Amino acid sequence: MIKKQQGTYRIRKTIFLLSVLIALVIGIFWGIRKFTAEYYFKNTILNNVKGVSIVVESKLFADFPIIGSDVPYNSVTIKIPDLASKKVGEDSNNVINNDLLSSGIKNWIKTMYQRDEAKKFTDKLVVKYRDDTIIDDDLTKNESKEK
Repeated sequence: MIKKQQGTYRIRKTIFLLSVLIALVIGIFWGIRKFTAEYYFKNTILNNVKGVSIVVESKLFADFPIIGSDVPYNSVTIKIPDLASKKVGEDSNNVINNDLLSSGIKNWIKTMYQRDEAKKFTDKLVVKYRDDTIIDDDLTKNESKEK
């Protein structure tokens, strides 16, 4: 009777240790995916512009074609700060018109946006300049929302 109890104890212990090991591997995998997603976008898109914020929401099983999806990211949000001078008053100059610069940057973002290329990476893309949303595109649908 005691040997039978010891056998079930070993089985339970083995199952518990395997469960902990599997959970640990999944946690490490999830952390690496999140880190690489953020690292990729933060070091390739507008990396020379100071203050650009890129928020990436990655999918856990994107690398597995059976249970994953076609794209690795649920959403990508790019926030671009004001590129014009923040000085006002006597210290500022009007060599470059800030309003014209802002409207030119917004038009440039809309012109350079490639929806087909973005579909390869994410389901939703949001690009904001200052506090204005320039592009808010749900790439799972056929039409885009550009403001």
